[in-house]
Amino acid sequence: KSVISENFNGTERAVAVTGGFAFTAEEGSLEDGAIRIYDVSDPLKVRDLRTQKIYDASGIDFTDLVLMGDNYLIALTPLRAGGEDYDVTVLDRRDPNNLVNLKRIPIPQIDAFRGYAVGNTLYVAGRDGGVAVIDLTNVNAPVVQVFNTQGIARGVDVAGTLAVIADGSTGLTFLDTTNLNNLTLAGSQNVGGTVWDVVLHRGSIYAANEQGIAYILNAAVPPMVDA
Repeated sequence: KSVISENFNGTERAVAVTGGFAFTAEEGSLEDGAIRIYDVSDPLKVRDLRTQKIYDASGIDFTDLVLMGDNYLIALTPLRAGGEDYDVTVLDRRDPNNLVNLKRIPIPQIDAFRGYAVGNTLYVAGRDGGVAVIDLTNVNAPVVQVFNTQGIARGVDVAGTLAVIADGSTGLTFLDTTNLNNLTLAGSQNVGGTVWDVVLHRGSIYAANEQGIAYILNAAVPPMVDA
């Protein structure tokens, strides 16, 4: 295996890769929601193409970038600028030379941190505010539901109608998403420590905490296809 590290004089907080391009969330003194675009079609010759400022406001760094379908890049941030929420930003990514800001979705109850997309539905871990589930079938008229978990939600993964939340000292919180308009608590599991992120993989659950990694083998979740 080859490990290649490129230094383009930036600090990146999140990355999403698709179609020969990598999009990264740039952290820096400008704090204007900047996204950096790289050509990664040849992994041995990565090219820094450009950086695009998404907002004129200062005080915004994106903490996660999520791909949705063939068209969208979703940018998340818990930060506020000028007293306004910038939790979720939906970008049209089809032209890497001109990302188009389609919709800003403020969600006052949460502070968006990480997300996960399934079809037209975006699941957002919102720290102290719990989890937001957003139906983006119509980007211009998003439907938002919020479920306040017991812990501090910092990560989320989904299998079928079950969402698993990395819920801080609570451990893992399980939500039944059969009815997106009526999210219900399916249970919780303490795995030790403070859980920061979670991944479902081939029927097992893996959780990252300050003690290392905790895992639940052969978890009772729908089977997943590992692409």
